[in-house]
Amino acid sequence: MIFLLKALFFLHILSLIVGAGANVIMGLVLARMPVTPAAQKPALMGLAKSIGQYGLWGLGGLVATGLIMAGIGGATGLIYLHSWWFVLKLVFVALLVLLNVLRFNLLKNMAPKRFVLTARWLIVAILVCSIASFH
Repeated sequence: MIFLLKALFFLHILSLIVGAGANVIMGLVLARMPVTPAAQKPALMGLAKSIGQYGLWGLGGLVATGLIMAGIGGATGLIYLHSWWFVLKLVFVALLVLLNVLRFNLLKNMAPKRFVLTARWLIVAILVCSIASFH
């Protein structure tokens, strides 16, 4: 059981790296958008869309592995799920998922830079709560 949790934790961290890395790279791509010639903007938007897909895969991996680890760890007592930091982390994760889901519907007119900054702050809050929940 411990090996399974360690493997899931590895996938969890890998998903975090993919998701957070995509967010950082997206910010860099969007920062270049105003100075990009009009002929190259469609290519840059295609790149931004691809990066966004990696971010969604990373977020999906985080949620899936996190829920599985919480289920296994909670059932075996290997993970302490009663910390208010952990609950706060889950709230931030839910907000990040909601932000990504609403991005295509209600928030489709949201400025890309604002979206990236909001997602970035939520990721930082999730990391802080994750670290604090182990103490």
